[in-house]
Amino acid sequence: MSARLLLPVIFFLGLGSLEVVSAVEKLRSHRDEKERDLLDFVDREQEGLGRILEERLGEGNRHAAHLARTPFVRALLRDPSEPNRALARDLLLPYLASFAEIDRICLLDPSGYEVYRCERMTTGIAALPDDLLATSPQGEILDLARGASPGQVSVSRLMHDRARVEVAEADRLIFHYVTAVEDRGALGLVVVTVYAAPILHALSEFVPIPGITSCLLDPEGRLFSPGPPTVPHSPERVESLLDADTLAPILQGTARIRREDAVLLSRPTGSQPASLVVSAVPLDSLRLATGALGKEALRTGMRTLLVLAAIALGSAYFVRTSLRATRLRETERYLVRIREESDKLRALMEAAADMILIVEADGEKLRDSNPLARDVLGLDAAQDSALTSLEESLEGDGAARLRAGMASAAGELGVAHNVPGLHLRSRSGELLDLDARCIALAYGGEQLIEVCLTDRTREREMERRARVTERMSSLGLLTAGVAHEINNPLEGIGNYLSLLENPESTAESRKRYLERLRTGFDRIRDIVGDLLHFARSDGGTGRADLASVVDRAVSMARWSPRLRQASIVVEGLDPPFSVPGSEGKLEQVLLNLLLNAGQAIQGSGNIRIAAVKDSSWAELSVEDDGPGIDEAHLERIFEPFFTGTGGTGLGLAVSYGILQSHGGELLAENRPGGGARFRLRLPLEDHGAPSGSEATDGPT
Repeated sequence: MSARLLLPVIFFLGLGSLEVVSAVEKLRSHRDEKERDLLDFVDREQEGLGRILEERLGEGNRHAAHLARTPFVRALLRDPSEPNRALARDLLLPYLASFAEIDRICLLDPSGYEVYRCERMTTGIAALPDDLLATSPQGEILDLARGASPGQVSVSRLMHDRARVEVAEADRLIFHYVTAVEDRGALGLVVVTVYAAPILHALSEFVPIPGITSCLLDPEGRLFSPGPPTVPHSPERVESLLDADTLAPILQGTARIRREDAVLLSRPTGSQPASLVVSAVPLDSLRLATGALGKEALRTGMRTLLVLAAIALGSAYFVRTSLRATRLRETERYLVRIREESDKLRALMEAAADMILIVEADGEKLRDSNPLARDVLGLDAAQDSALTSLEESLEGDGAARLRAGMASAAGELGVAHNVPGLHLRSRSGELLDLDARCIALAYGGEQLIEVCLTDRTREREMERRARVTERMSSLGLLTAGVAHEINNPLEGIGNYLSLLENPESTAESRKRYLERLRTGFDRIRDIVGDLLHFARSDGGTGRADLASVVDRAVSMARWSPRLRQASIVVEGLDPPFSVPGSEGKLEQVLLNLLLNAGQAIQGSGNIRIAAVKDSSWAELSVEDDGPGIDEAHLERIFEPFFTGTGGTGLGLAVSYGILQSHGGELLAENRPGGGARFRLRLPLEDHGAPSGSEATDGPT
């Protein structure tokens, strides 16, 4: 072979050898990188698992802390008489029924004896009679609660409740959440027992790589781990790897530890008490996940040699054929992705919790709908008549408003237009309260409108009940003051009746006594009239005189013992001061703010009510010279059930919703010189905000 031919052969052989060595090194590096990527993927998935476990572990904390603050629980622990037991049954049984994760709720006295228990049974939920309560102190619960600071919730380790034979074996694993109830001393303990199955199920379902096992590790080094019969695999691998040399670094915060046969990954859940999610990733599983790269290295080397040899024979043909095959593969993958995306979108639409309608841009024809919409709305299978059937089911001006919303949405792609407060008669005859959301979509070269109908019937009924509950709560705070106000004229009436019975009374004195009797009766009638006016759950619509609202609210607030010694000053309210809305509801908001201010100043201080208005807005401010609002509470003060004073947590949330329903807003802030200020902003013109039961109460 001539040197002219040998040199190219040697060159190509050397180039091929270098290409093979380079490919092998590249694949080895890629395998290491793949292993790191897999561990990073597991770490990210573990972060999501930690959030899930934090939420589920925190449910029991929130339930126990909430129940420990409720007045009826304190009343029952203070006095376990039948009226208090009956009240506890009326409130705790619905509470237990509302949260499926709770197995039972127990109340213990300071010595550990059961005072009350309600739990789930085969036939439902019930409170145990006294003769079935435990007759010995619950020492394990007392040990769990001992040493906890006031307000802290203690959590037991994973326990197996063998007495619960009426539930499946996997559901007998539980956690106890224990917290003390105190009111000028220890009253007892609240014990909330929560099923552990959902938490353990989340651990057992966490298998981002085949062969991985996970567990929970508390600060004391105790393991909470799923095992038979809860899940098909057991955590012995994790437990065997957590020896003293490994456990100490994990508890000190080391996130990743590599051992001879596995990699241990740990991440805090952020729950109270603090816990770590520990996952063991066997090295065998990592090799299986990346092992195909070894064969790929061999194939790459052989392919490299063939490519180098084929360059001299037909590089053009090879390149052309390779490009064609690549295009075909890309086309096939693209078609597969299109089918997958189409199936995913269809599954999302079919499983949606809202009613979804796809309508042509002109609003004349229904293209598609999900099963919920067809079932609830009773849509005809023929799409041509289905939209007409929907509009006929809408009551009042609902059809016209929905048409207007679709027309507005058609003007701009991707911009949602909301149509609240629709009333629709379903196929079953039930009247539903719906909110509609219309948005234009570009699909297949044409424009369509998606109409999403959300059922708000149950939500708004609950909001209405919350408003009534808060109104009655405010009314209850005035009971003592009202009794005092009524007792004074009643005492005078009794005295004048005694004088009228005196046979020596003259006609002139009798006339004078009758006038004073009439004055006493008029006073009582006015007090009862104010109460009836305030107790009405709906105050109607129209226009409200803020001067009259403030006058009645201040008059009623004076009945409260916490405001009798306070100075209340009203400024800027020259009647008439008219705004659109309900006097009864605005009176409820103002009375609630006055009672809160009275509590802040502890019955002795100054409260100022001032009003200003411009061309379009009226603002009413209520401020006090108390300690002000904790800065940490300002962002959450209008959330339902959030309270810093031990109340219901509904007053400010309901007031916030009432102002929203009037097209206005309620703001809270601290005064620069000390004290709190609440600002009620109301439009001077009616903006068409819903009223009555259609109003929404507060942020969610």
